[in-house]
Amino acid sequence: MYITSSQLIVFFGALEIAQLATPLRYFAITPELLILTSNEEDRSGYTAEEIEAANETLAVVEEAITYASQEMDSYFVKNYNLPLSENILETNPISGFCGDIVRYRLSKSHPKQEIKDRYESCLRWLRDIATGKAGIVDLETESGATPTGNKILIQQTLSNFNWGKY
Repeated sequence: MYITSSQLIVFFGALEIAQLATPLRYFAITPELLILTSNEEDRSGYTAEEIEAANETLAVVEEAITYASQEMDSYFVKNYNLPLSENILETNPISGFCGDIVRYRLSKSHPKQEIKDRYESCLRWLRDIATGKAGIVDLETESGATPTGNKILIQQTLSNFNWGKY
């Protein structure tokens, strides 16, 4: 998974995620309850029905995260070994783009223009990754992430020139 439910809540706000993900048979759960559920914290102050709604809301979020991660993998698999390393995930905009896909999927059939624009921007980036126009950087290696296809990424390395003489 390229993003957690907790990260998604931080990126876009618990209120928005609760509104987008709560199943229609329930009233939207409170942002506080969504945060408690996502963080697996004490929810004893809530009714059984509220907790059930929160559990189902979190399940919707987790399903969207799984889908978004799989969608991204379909672009990465051509040129990169999967799963991507933690270092790659920390040094690239992957979790943010995954969040944009999740948010778009949660918007169902009526996404706001900003959500749609961010999703389309993400798809352009993923297409560029798949075609080799863009790459994923791995700062632990000297030349970037190890490609598996016929694409080779070249990353600038440090100069051996001794600037201390000047």
